[in-house]
Amino acid sequence: MKLKQISCLMCMSFSLIVVGCGNQNSSSTSASSPSFTSPVSSTSPFDSSSTLSSSSSSSSSTTTGKTISQLSDLILSTSMNLESDETESATRSIITVAQESFAIKTTATEETLVTYDAPIALTHGTEDITYKSTDEWLGDDYEGFKPRHREYDYFRGVYEGTYYEILDVEGGKEDDSAERYEIGKGPDQISQLQVNSRTTMTASYIANYYLTNYMATAISESTIFEPKVNGDESTYSIDGIDVQQDDTGVTTTTATLEITFSSDGFLKNYKYDSIVYSKYYDDNGVLSSTEHFTNSVSDEVNVKRGSRAKTPDTPLVIVPTNYWLQTYDVEIKASNVSYSDEDIICTTDNIPAGYYITPIATNVYPEKALDIELTVISNTDNDVINLSEHGVFKSIKGGTTTVEISNDGGLLKKLDLTVVEQTIESINLKIYSSHLYVGSEYTIYSYITPGNAIDELEFNVDNPEIAEVVVDDRGYANLVCKSVGEVKVTANSKKNPDVNVTYTYKVTAKLDEDTLKNVLVTTKWCVPETPNQILRFNADGTGLFTDGNTSYNISWSYGSLSGDSLSIIVEPFDYFDILTCLLSADGTTVDFRISNSELWSYAYNGTFVDETTLTTQK
Repeated sequence: MKLKQISCLMCMSFSLIVVGCGNQNSSSTSASSPSFTSPVSSTSPFDSSSTLSSSSSSSSSTTTGKTISQLSDLILSTSMNLESDETESATRSIITVAQESFAIKTTATEETLVTYDAPIALTHGTEDITYKSTDEWLGDDYEGFKPRHREYDYFRGVYEGTYYEILDVEGGKEDDSAERYEIGKGPDQISQLQVNSRTTMTASYIANYYLTNYMATAISESTIFEPKVNGDESTYSIDGIDVQQDDTGVTTTTATLEITFSSDGFLKNYKYDSIVYSKYYDDNGVLSSTEHFTNSVSDEVNVKRGSRAKTPDTPLVIVPTNYWLQTYDVEIKASNVSYSDEDIICTTDNIPAGYYITPIATNVYPEKALDIELTVISNTDNDVINLSEHGVFKSIKGGTTTVEISNDGGLLKKLDLTVVEQTIESINLKIYSSHLYVGSEYTIYSYITPGNAIDELEFNVDNPEIAEVVVDDRGYANLVCKSVGEVKVTANSKKNPDVNVTYTYKVTAKLDEDTLKNVLVTTKWCVPETPNQILRFNADGTGLFTDGNTSYNISWSYGSLSGDSLSIIVEPFDYFDILTCLLSADGTTVDFRISNSELWSYAYNGTFVDETTLTTQK
């Protein structure tokens, strides 16, 4: 998978919530829920120019009442500094409950963080997901509702002079991520201040985000919150209710945030709880009185104050350099545009022409490396393999070209790629029309094996007075029908004419409406393969249909002549209430399709011909 940029507060796809701090080059997962219902943020607490300053006596006091802005100032000016310098360990517990389509989903995440003086923050986390079915038919035993458990490790810190953030989730590399930055003051670097702040639980930032982005939306700026003082600790409790209205209804969010500081402003704990209920409008625009549970969040962090542990000499659970590619081999995946064709794994010296080409990294070292996606960045012969300006790589014709390939981490490799042209082995032609009429033309669809053969087809006819083949500007062959009769069409490989195929086509003339009506009632119709299946149309509007086992009396009338057929209106009979009946424009076939609107398996499809033509053929 691709490397992810450093994120400030990430929420993984499987709901793991891990915390960091971004800089101006970072990207992050955005908080999708409105109000104060989401524990994740897309903003960064620190950019490359941020500074943490000493607090004033008024803002740093934790025993006086404060507004939300003053509490935020305390966190930004004091708590973040202290957390960066004096975190020994921390724990975080998050429980989210959400109403999904057929179940209530509960996700419980537990994290334990230990800091080292490199500086490094190493987090071990667990995630447990459970479901409570709200669908009686599915029930709790439904396979999709089985409990799921995952564990992960998260490394943030300095290793061999470079800053890394690594998330390693058990069960493979699918959800792993890795980022690295050089330490410095440049635009693509991370400062030492940022390193110190990232290598904690970042409890101060998260608490401040809840405070300023969720609670402040529902509370007056002038509201003063008095702390509850207990010895060296002061706890501020903030309650808020937020109501949002849109075209679907009204959503009410109730939330509580508690933040506990030591006397000098060290943030020891925060606890955030929220719950969301919704009321919806009915079809008449009336708001329901019933509240529906939507989701809830409970997020608590406890920080233990102290010194970072000495970084051990033995490797930690995560060795950051193991997540970047050092050596690899390349194989080629060839893909056709047809969804029916499977991808072909090729060696570099035997690439089929006419395929889209993708280089694949194999035998990667280290095995945990994530930057394994390969990109072609240059090509010496665009006539052999074409590299478009959009990065699309396609083999064109036989030959050899030299390409330069790079992985996401910039590890370059040059390869000689040889394209081999395939030859046609077989040809099939198809005209998607059951009748060919004088004065019309029909596309001849060509199917060759193998489908990527680099060749052209040549077409010939035995009787050009009946029909001829014309290739249009798009390269499609069209059969142009001139007069009544049979014509043989032969298609052969231009490179190897011995590979060919011949089809015989019958060209007929369209009849006028009166003639068609007369043909319908004077012909005894039957199915060629099963002559005991018959269809009769009498001039008085009555008729008979036999499916080979049962006979049915039918009532019918003429429809309209349109395009290549005259429609016949057959009234519903027996179980059949969906009926289609069409007489071909040359009067040679009747297509009869009948079914039941409720019992789709009870249906009949048949193409009927003049029974005298069967006798003639015999």
